[in-house]
Amino acid sequence: MTVSAPGNSPAIVSLENGLLRGAHLTMEIGGDTPGAEYDQLLISGTLDVQDSMLEFVFLNGYMLEEGKSYQLFDGQVNGQFSQVIGLPTGWQLSYNGDGIFLVPEPGSWALMLAGGG
Repeated sequence: MTVSAPGNSPAIVSLENGLLRGAHLTMEIGGDTPGAEYDQLLISGTLDVQDSMLEFVFLNGYMLEEGKSYQLFDGQVNGQFSQVIGLPTGWQLSYNGDGIFLVPEPGSWALMLAGGG
């Protein structure tokens, strides 16, 4: 299994028609600014993530902020990660035509709005 990370600290990395099949990708998050505070992959073409593992590392005790989304992958992505490690409770990956986003789970918003969160 190949282990990859966009950099030694948060960075924006460009990929052209990438293949992560079977890889272990580590992404660092330490704030809400792509490149400066969290890792982001800019994809030209298509990135295949089928059968790959995604691991989150949170820097300096950073906690994801309610009401925000984090675009981790910007571009066309094929497939879904088979395993995700370190995903905080109440958050999920959203796969769409523009990439992959880290977003609050819909139920967690309802709970917060009802005063239960």
